[in-house]
Amino acid sequence: MKCKICGTDHTEDDTKNLIMIRCSCGATLKGNAYPKVSGKSNLFTRRHYNWLVEMALDLELTHEQCRELSEMLEGTNPKYDRLKFITTVTTSRNKRSGGI
Repeated sequence: MKCKICGTDHTEDDTKNLIMIRCSCGATLKGNAYPKVSGKSNLFTRRHYNWLVEMALDLELTHEQCRELSEMLEGTNPKYDRLKFITTVTTSRNKRSGGI
């Protein structure tokens, strides 16, 4: 791997296990490693989940927008259930409107 700015060769560096390499000229080069989220790591918690439900209601997201948001949230928490999120938003919306 060569620096595009100064041409320094970084092939001897351990690029397989580094996320980025800083060249002596100050340039940043991309390594081959990426941060890994362990199976126990939760990018959002129950508190975030409840906040997202309230935000979806406050923004008056349509069913389609809620579906897209729920798909984006997949993989952020091992226990996250896309259908449960949509159901929670729908149920909360109905409660707010006096339907339930």
